[in-house]
Order: sequence, then structure tokens, then C-alpha cells
Amino acid sequence: MKKIILFFIFCLITTSQLSAERTKKKGTDTSQSNNNNKTYTSVSYSILIEEDFDTVMFMYRYSDNKNNAEIISYGGYKWFKKVFEGNEKVDLTVAIQPKGTGVSMNEKTWFTPKYLLNSFRHIYEEWGGNQSIKFVTNDGFISINGYISRGQGFEFSARDRIAWYAGTFTPVNTIDDFKNIARKNSVVFCMIINDKVLTSYNRELKHRNIIKILEQEGYKCDSNNNLR
Repeated sequence: MKKIILFFIFCLITTSQLSAERTKKKGTDTSQSNNNNKTYTSVSYSILIEEDFDTVMFMYRYSDNKNNAEIISYGGYKWFKKVFEGNEKVDLTVAIQPKGTGVSMNEKTWFTPKYLLNSFRHIYEEWGGNQSIKFVTNDGFISINGYISRGQGFEFSARDRIAWYAGTFTPVNTIDDFKNIARKNSVVFCMIINDKVLTSYNRELKHRNIIKILEQEGYKCDSNNNLR
């Protein structure tokens, strides 16, 4: 277990980073500030889709080699809200484990001891009928980046003393993966596409404007999140 003083320092740093992110209009500002007020630019991002096609995870990477992530539950979800809302200062139990480890309705299987994270801090938000968390985690980002690099899905789960949430996420690594999202849930597809972050550099597709590629393939969304 980490020493108390190191944990305290981590809390100060991560809370500062997340508070800065919280003040941004989503996706329009890709800078990040640390305690010295230095500005860092976004280097790349990755996208992961939850197996029910109603939730997405964005992984952001910055020029100072720091990571930042966001999970958006489009339309909201009861247990997502119960676990994360108001628990910013609570030490949640969080696990990132291989896809297929957890068993439906069996809470214990979603929190395998060897996959529990040592560090996790988040900020909860609601906007436009959606729910989201922005989070930082040292060991968790190592796991997530590994799964993305291997093109493998994984389970993300979190709980407090009352409720728990779990989702299975798969990297969106190809244009065909985007098309599959459009087939499964066109509204969520358009909400992802209309996010300004997609004008930044996508690490997996090695492209700065995925929207243009998808439009050339016949996948275009209007401002009301309708696929045309």
C-alpha cells in the first residue's frame, strides 16, 4: 500500500487536472494545465464502445505524456449515476479486467482482486440528458492502453458501499468499427461523430479528421444526431 503522504500528493494533482478538464466545453479545448500553469497540447485520442452501444470511452493523451479519460453514458444509466455522482472524494473500488471475466448479476466476479486498481480519481457531470465521468488512474491507463494496442475488449467496473456499475468496452480501431456502431445505434454514432474531439488525431486510424472519411463512406450526421 502506498504511503499516506504519496497518496495525498496524488489526490492534489489529479483533482487539479480533473477540475481543469471540467471547466472546458467538451472537446473544444485540447489543452491541459498542471499545478505550474503550464499548457500541454493533445497528442492523440482513442475511442472505445461499450457492448450495449449506449456508452463510449474516450482516451486522451497529452504532450507531457499524461493521460486523461472520459466515459459518457448517452441518455444516462441508473447505476452509473448511483456509483459516481457525489463520490468524487470517496475511494471507489475499481477494476479493469479481461473481457469475459465478469458474470452477469454476480458482483464479485467483476472485481477480481488481481485486477483492482491502486489509484482512481473522477469527476461526475450531467449534460444534455447524458452522464459522464472524467477520470485519471496511473495503473488503470497502463491496462487500458495495453488492451487498445492489442485490439482487445475489457471490463471496467466500479462500486461504492451501496451500488456497483460494470461495462465491457472494445476499442474502435477501424472505419468498419464505426460503421458497426452506426448499424447498432445510429443516434449514439452521431453523438460520437459530432464530438469536436474527432477533429483531433486518432491514434488507431492515424488520421486527424475521421468525420471526413466517414462522410466519404456515406455516413453523415446532422446537428440533431440523425444519420442521413
